[in-house]
Amino acid sequence: ASKVAAARIAVAAGAHLAITSGRERGALEAFWNGARATWFVPRVDSLTARKAWIAATVSPRGSLVVDDGAGRALADGASLLAVGVRRVEGTFGKGDPVRVMDLHGRRIGVGLANYDAEDARQVAGHRTERILELLGYDGPPALIHRDNLVLTDERVAAENDRS
Repeated sequence: ASKVAAARIAVAAGAHLAITSGRERGALEAFWNGARATWFVPRVDSLTARKAWIAATVSPRGSLVVDDGAGRALADGASLLAVGVRRVEGTFGKGDPVRVMDLHGRRIGVGLANYDAEDARQVAGHRTERILELLGYDGPPALIHRDNLVLTDERVAAENDRS
């Protein structure tokens, strides 16, 4: 039962998994040479699984508050650029999960930050071309890349209400 539970977790994360006997000496070599195994194959691609993992992150470390133009761009599948960020809230590091909020306090989504909070504050509201000048190093063009961003149902519902 514990092996099947582990398989469910791995497959939900987009990983392939094989369970084989480990009782014999050299079991791993036997596996590579074609020993019997039970395979578990994910039904989703790795990007979809990654976004599911991001969405399930329970404790975002901060928030990026964006203007309406940035909100529309995100809804269209764009990455979050600094120019659309109006405020940076909280303390977070590069790679930490952060909420993306609109100016009305509605959650648009959650994503993984490409900058820590201090650097995000310095570039917020500025065009990408100014990152080197503002930070002293040439960082990524997006505060959150679209592959690391999951829009929430709340944002989708708000978009549908406007149509």
